[in-house]
Amino acid sequence: MATPVDLPAGGRRVLGVGVDAAIGDAAQNALRRAGLRATVITVTDDGDGDEVLRSALRADTYDAVNLGAGLSGQAPPEYGATPASTVWFNRLLNIVHAAAPTAKIVLARGPDDVLSAIERELGAG
Repeated sequence: MATPVDLPAGGRRVLGVGVDAAIGDAAQNALRRAGLRATVITVTDDGDGDEVLRSALRADTYDAVNLGAGLSGQAPPEYGATPASTVWFNRLLNIVHAAAPTAKIVLARGPDDVLSAIERELGAG
């Protein structure tokens, strides 16, 4: 595991939501190095995973919420969208909308696209 990057004191507040902890850790570190106040969580397709998301959304006010490619169906084919994953993604969208109605929802095609996707929605800097 890479050395964690501390949460910057300022910057835009971003919540990342994904299914792979290793990818999430790397994304969180990269976003923090870019000056974003980023927190990335990992969720599961069940009530416990939903509560992890709700808890994170209660913990802070976010400028953006990035739903990872493994959740949104944007990931490579091995993570391909299924009827069940579409239901899960829809449920997560509604949880985010209810708890953080002013946050921009960001969809990226993968970990290498997260920063540019956030900048696309929030603007650079």
